[in-house]
Amino acid sequence: MITSILYFVLALGILVFVHELGHFLVAKWSGIRVERFSLGYPPKMIGFQYGETEYCLSWIPFGGYVKVAGMADIGSEESSGEPWEFPSKPIWIRMAVIVAGPVMNFIFAFFAFFTIYSVFGIDTVVSTIVEPVQSSVSELAGIRRGDVIRSVDGQAVANELQLRSAIEGTESRGVTVEVNRDGASYSFELGASEEDFYGLQVLIPTTVGTVSDDMPAATIGLIQGDRITSVDGIAVHSWSDMKREISAHPDIQVALRWRRGETLMESPITPIARADGDISDNAPLEAARELQVKTESRIRELEEMLRRTEVVKPGSNKGGIRIGSQVVLHDVGGAKDTAYTLVDTAEANPTLGKISQDSPLGRAVLGRKKGDEVVVQAPKGDLRYRIVSIGG
Repeated sequence: MITSILYFVLALGILVFVHELGHFLVAKWSGIRVERFSLGYPPKMIGFQYGETEYCLSWIPFGGYVKVAGMADIGSEESSGEPWEFPSKPIWIRMAVIVAGPVMNFIFAFFAFFTIYSVFGIDTVVSTIVEPVQSSVSELAGIRRGDVIRSVDGQAVANELQLRSAIEGTESRGVTVEVNRDGASYSFELGASEEDFYGLQVLIPTTVGTVSDDMPAATIGLIQGDRITSVDGIAVHSWSDMKREISAHPDIQVALRWRRGETLMESPITPIARADGDISDNAPLEAARELQVKTESRIRELEEMLRRTEVVKPGSNKGGIRIGSQVVLHDVGGAKDTAYTLVDTAEANPTLGKISQDSPLGRAVLGRKKGDEVVVQAPKGDLRYRIVSIGG
């Protein structure tokens, strides 16, 4: 708290000094006598006289002022008509003295930002791990959560800034992206889209930052730069994945796996149950229980769905549409027929009418027969299709 206050006073002091320096320099340049240059408002703390000007620090730190001849701090001051007084100068000089403070702040801000960006660069997330929005162009093309984008139209990308720069402005024509998935490389054609960033979201990586000596991470040898790959056998692609899995095991030993360079490492670790903010110490345990209830409910729903659904294996002729089938779908809402070919994920290309078996539309039609109606969830509302014909 005290440190924050000191930083605030320091930052404010710099801004005030620059502002008042603008008034001071223009007044001196124009021949106006400057009687006092003060950082802070009275009463005066310390100061010294140099030439015609008194330089001082004052007790109230929320501002500062430059006292020029012929201008009073409060109220009006009688002018003797001397040439070095403020009222004796032409109006354009008086205006220049007044606006010099804000102008000086603007110039300072420009050079401050220029210096910061030149020395430290632009802050960005060192990650090209992505997650497609449901039913977006990127998901329909076959991109999955956890895919790592390596290049866009042949241009290598290594962080979010480079990825966004490479994609920016291409939505009207489409791009080709190269991704890494579980050590294998895939190429996907993203067609023209009105969606921002083709519906992609960049995930914050599971890279370890500062490691506290009194925390479990230090006891198992984790160091800055290590990247967590799984918690208790469950793969994690983002920081939120890792936090969720760790929070689900308070005071329970789990297997943690991470990568250091090209070396894969593993060790048991026992997460500590603790409160965040005003949440009780049982919050991680309560979150785990809630997750367990939701998971069990979802499992029961899937079991019921499987009980009522005939499973169709890719490549099988049984049940209707299969991998390789050529399908004509009628848009019930838009009264439009469109032809598609259902293909493996690696061959997907929506612009050529090839949809992935793992896309929402692919999953909806797989195993269906002529005349069936399917519903695909989309950001702007559900899309309903009727299967008009099946070939291939």
